[in-house]
Amino acid sequence: NFKKMLNDGSKYIDLVGKTYLLNESIDIDVRIIKNGTLKTTAQASIQNDGFINIKTGNTIIDNVNIDCGTFMDRPFYGQPKYEEYIALRAKTLVALKIDGATDVTITNCKNSNCLNFVFISDSSNVKISNCEAFQTMGDGFYVTGTSHDITCNNCICTSCMDDCYSVNG
Repeated sequence: NFKKMLNDGSKYIDLVGKTYLLNESIDIDVRIIKNGTLKTTAQASIQNDGFINIKTGNTIIDNVNIDCGTFMDRPFYGQPKYEEYIALRAKTLVALKIDGATDVTITNCKNSNCLNFVFISDSSNVKISNCEAFQTMGDGFYVTGTSHDITCNNCICTSCMDDCYSVNG
């Protein structure tokens, strides 16, 4: 049903508190997505592949839980063995990948079981607030490339294996 809403060109998608299971990554353009859970069983083909990919901007995601599902299917109790860590990291998706986009707002969201919660590359005017990065394999929030005007307010990281925030570039 979620893919149908995307394919129909809906610009406003209210998930009405439901969970949508997707078996692949999705690209979204100008959208408002609110109030529910998006979960995937898909795996990354290369490092930093995203589950939800925002490339054009003018997007608002509010009160959405994003579960990439493949990181840990057991409770998180510290670092796994190095070999397990490398194998898991290679196939784990970034929850939200913002690449080359402008004017993106992420509010009141939470993730679980992903490589990074929000991965921002070559983007501008991205506002993230009241979000929780939970159980990430890498950083909670990662910024790279020529990104600028990125703000992150009142966000926390819980059980993230690397840094909560990381800026490269």
